[in-house]
Amino acid sequence: MARIVIVNVPHHVTQRGNARQFLLAPDGERLVYLELLRHDVQLHHLSLLGYCLMSNHVHLAVVPRKAEASRWQ
Repeated sequence: MARIVIVNVPHHVTQRGNARQFLLAPDGERLVYLELLRHDVQLHHLSLLGYCLMSNHVHLAVVPRKAEASRWQ
């Protein structure tokens, strides 16, 4: 199913590990994830309002600034 993306409206995005696997155990992995997130937010014209990094899933609050943000994966 395609994502519904509305420009300039906040979206709650979640990402989960397969079979509840740990995604971001050591602090080093969390720092790498945040650096990749920073890069992708800029690349795909998103405003990051907030995030919560859990051990097996991630919550993001983002605002797409252009329609092309629907291609973010």
